[in-house]
Amino acid sequence: MRSRLTRRNEKQTKKQLYMSVGGIIATLFILYQLGPIVLTGTGAFLDSLFGKNKTQINYLSNAPYQTPIIDPIPTATPSSELVISGKTIYSEGIVEIYVNDDLVKETDVLETNDFQTIIILTTETNTIKARYVNGEKTSGFTDEYQVAYVKDAPTLEITFPSDNATLSKGDQQITITGKATPDSSLTVNGRIAIVASDGTFSHTLNLSEGENKITVEASNTAGKKTEKTITVSYRP
Repeated sequence: MRSRLTRRNEKQTKKQLYMSVGGIIATLFILYQLGPIVLTGTGAFLDSLFGKNKTQINYLSNAPYQTPIIDPIPTATPSSELVISGKTIYSEGIVEIYVNDDLVKETDVLETNDFQTIIILTTETNTIKARYVNGEKTSGFTDEYQVAYVKDAPTLEITFPSDNATLSKGDQQITITGKATPDSSLTVNGRIAIVASDGTFSHTLNLSEGENKITVEASNTAGKKTEKTITVSYRP
């Protein structure tokens, strides 16, 4: 049989074990609740002691500015004047506008963080970008925007049939053919016709008895249009 002393030692051992487990649980709970605060305070103390905060502030002050945001720009325009507008996160400084890698305009940033200016396009193809400038520091460039300056309306020629032509019963269904400026959008009597890469087009049309007016319209990306109308008579 176990002695009374042995049983007493076992009770003391169990009591110490329970107290140790309870202490560990309490310590873990305190660290969970107060650990982030303690670590933050310790880090701040060490930073101030070794001057790390000062280094970080200097680094941030030397960081590049944020790139401005340009409002949507049309891909083509019939006017040489183009409005460039947008927004920055700053209430001072300037925004530089570049066209084909050349600086063409500087505009002030307003207190509302907005900017707006007008640039003059001189070439048919234009690559536009911008950046923010304050003193000797700049942001990176914005994305590049491609804008076509389209001065003229598209060319348009109807090669068949000729105006005032008279067709017989075997020609009730005809194919309108012609040529327009490549990349034009084209309709025949309001219906879309396909323009080939060389500018040629064809479109099948059913004629009604008597006079038939055929209207062909070509438009370009800048919105300029050219329209031609011919009259064809059908005699069954």
